[in-house]
Amino acid sequence: MFKIRKVSLLLSLGLIALNTHAQWIPLNSGTSFSLYSIQFINDSVGFVTGNGTSSEGIILKTQNQGQSWDTSFFSSTAELGQVFFTDLDTGYAGFGNDIIKTVDGGIQWTGLNDTFVNVSKGLFFVNGRTGYYAVSGAVYKTNDGGSSWSMHPAQTSNTDGIYFFNEDTGIIGGWYNPLLSKTIDGGNNWSVITSQYSIMSLHFPSSNIGYAVGGNIILKTTNAGDSWIPQVSGLDSSQWLFSIYCTDTNNCYAVGAQGIILKTIDGGNTWIQQNSGTTQTLNSIYCTLNNCYAVGGNGVILKTIDGEVGIHKSTIEKKSEIIIAPNPSNAIFNLETGLFNPGQLYIYNSVGETVFERTIYLPETKINLSSQPDGIYFLRIKSGDKYFFEKLVITR
Repeated sequence: MFKIRKVSLLLSLGLIALNTHAQWIPLNSGTSFSLYSIQFINDSVGFVTGNGTSSEGIILKTQNQGQSWDTSFFSSTAELGQVFFTDLDTGYAGFGNDIIKTVDGGIQWTGLNDTFVNVSKGLFFVNGRTGYYAVSGAVYKTNDGGSSWSMHPAQTSNTDGIYFFNEDTGIIGGWYNPLLSKTIDGGNNWSVITSQYSIMSLHFPSSNIGYAVGGNIILKTTNAGDSWIPQVSGLDSSQWLFSIYCTDTNNCYAVGAQGIILKTIDGGNTWIQQNSGTTQTLNSIYCTLNNCYAVGGNGVILKTIDGEVGIHKSTIEKKSEIIIAPNPSNAIFNLETGLFNPGQLYIYNSVGETVFERTIYLPETKINLSSQPDGIYFLRIKSGDKYFFEKLVITR
């Protein structure tokens, strides 16, 4: 059992003004707890989990891009791990040998009362019903939003890296007994891809291209995880990486020990170290359409000030310059941009996966998302030095 108490903290705006020339700015989390996981549901609303003493954990929530944070304190000997939201209201977090769930946007959290064999950060939900929790030696699966879980044996150990493309196909990675394994039948069977690398985090910006980090290694796959190629990270053996996030197939951030932040803009061919302004370990990174955030030790939360992967705000066009109708829609959208130069169109789901990608050549385009479930999606168009952003809603 656990008890929750809540506080709110407003970020001092003067902090931003003092750091306007930095690539990353520190946000005031209001805590010195170690922060382990971060996820944003949209450009404004995000959640962070962390732990302090052996008897207290926290979940932070922002509704204004990190300017202020509401904090829920959990009195328990269990540790809070990975946080994962499937929509604005419904979210999950690893909590010792249990998983806790909210259905009201983090106001209240309830234990699912399942006893898992181990503690893990390997939590991933494909949709509001189907989710996976990978622990040492097994992967648990739910088909009813966490009400019940079935256990499937898997060759895993200290599994922190997990990513699922759909309800059937996914990849897990461990770091103590290094393994990368893949399933194509909903977790019933797992095949070992490689046992050569320690894996802490996985992210796939497309159905074929993905990245993994662990130790001082960065890996890339171009065939949906069937094989992996090491990248040149430039790090020594003491500089471990713990998390990676890609905004598209070419642009990625990786974070880790000693405040390390690496960035690539060429699909992993080169990685450039950025100045994070901290020596604290950075445990997790997440990017929205406009900003990236990293969290770590001693309550550190960092945010980019120049938007996603270095886009300068002067290049972002007003969304009124594009017309999408109908919106909400039953999954068929008509897009009018007024563009007479080719543009690249991306659509992301609420957990940042690219679900639609196309080069557009005409001012009018039809978008068919009928293969996607109901929910909120985010559209991005790049044309020359201009960027367009808009939210899409599918409801049937």
